[in-house]
Order: sequence, then C-alpha cells, then structure tokens
Amino acid sequence: ELITEHYGIPEDHISMIPPGIDVGRYTPVRPPHLVDIRKRLSFAPTDVYTVARAATNKGIDLLIQALPTLRSLVPEARIHLAVGANSDRDCEKLDQWKSLARKLKIGGAIKWLGYIEDHEMASYYRAPGVFALPSRYEPFGMTAIEAMACGTPTVVTTHGGLHEAIEFGTHALYGDPNCPEEFGAMLAMPLRHEGLRERLSVEGARFARRQFGWTGVAKRTLSVFDQLKGCYQHLHDPEGQDSDV
Repeated sequence: ELITEHYGIPEDHISMIPPGIDVGRYTPVRPPHLVDIRKRLSFAPTDVYTVARAATNKGIDLLIQALPTLRSLVPEARIHLAVGANSDRDCEKLDQWKSLARKLKIGGAIKWLGYIEDHEMASYYRAPGVFALPSRYEPFGMTAIEAMACGTPTVVTTHGGLHEAIEFGTHALYGDPNCPEEFGAMLAMPLRHEGLRERLSVEGARFARRQFGWTGVAKRTLSVFDQLKGCYQHLHDPEGQDSDV
C-alpha cells in the first residue's frame, strides 16, 4: 500500500516476500518438555507473552489496557512483557507503561522481563498460553510467526500485513488493539476454549513453518522470477526485436 501510494506502482505489479524463519529452531515441543520450560521460566498455561522494542507503535500500552478485560474472563491470566530499553527515552516509556499498569490496578499481573537472550527466544515463545502482537502498526510481524511456529496460539493486530495472510480461528486470531475490550477478549479465547487452543497450536505451527520456512520463502522467490521471465519473453519476439506491446 505504501509503495502504491508513494510511487504510483499498481498493486498487481508488486510482490511481497517476507523474511524466513529457522524451522529447526522455532518448532513445537512435546508436552513434558513444555512443562519443564514453563517451570523454569515461571510461566503458567494462562499467561500471555509479547516481545518488542520500547517503541510507541508496538502497542505495549494497548496490551496493558486490554489486561482488565482478559482478567475478567480469565482471572488468573498474567502478561509477561519482554521489552528492551536501550536509551533514556526507552526507560521513560517503560516508566509510563508501569505507571499505567498501577493506575489500572493490574501492576501485580504484569511481569517485566527486559532483554531476552537469543538462545532463550524459542523457549519464551513456547512458554505462554498465548502470544500477543498488539502493534498500532506492524509491516508484518515476524515475532508472531516465530511464536506460531513454536505451536503457541497467537493473537495479532489488525493494523498490519499478517492478519490478511492468516485464516481467523485456524492459523491465529486477530483484533484491534485500539479497542482494549476486543483485543482482551481475543486473548482470552484460546485460554478458555481447549478445542480452539489445540487447533491454533497445530494449524498455526503448520502454517508458519510451511509458509515462512526458508524453503517456502525460496519457492516464493523463484515464483516471482518465473513471472518476470514470462513477462520479459512476452515483450520480445524470438529474433530479439522489441514487440509493439
């Protein structure tokens, strides 16, 4: 949409190929292993997790505002926030978000994790009952894809490209984080309904690994090249002279 708006290129002339994920790293684990991960990282099956930069567009404040609705439906639910703060401005944002949580009287239901070591990323994706992507704007959302690939039910923002690629209720759920009641209700659904939770876990992982593993990304890239090759051949005759097209 931005390319079309700023450069006037028709949508049917644009192909989008997302980054790939390491399907050997981001993969579901068996239930006994998941129990061990949750115990080690202090997660419960009713917990929600997100990881993001301390940036306004990431919607951390919107996720905090959705927590009262979530807890009205799942009283034991908590949110684990892995938000890195690399500057004074980032620290100010963190202080604002913590103040918001206290104002809403939900500070005790939020665990602030800070920076997550790279070798622990997959375990943190697996640990929660739900992964949340509450961004005000998100071009795609690779953290959500990585969480889905790990078998974690995922709720994504409607303000980005990913929600258009998934099948609601099969691969993942989505909602508008600007509406805390809506987003909170979406977060609660997999925690309250076992059948939905299992479907999102299995089908979400299958979708993420098939569509966004490097093999799938390579196939998409080759497909675009084939289309370009076909267009080029159409524009030139066998003798190499330009056609009138």
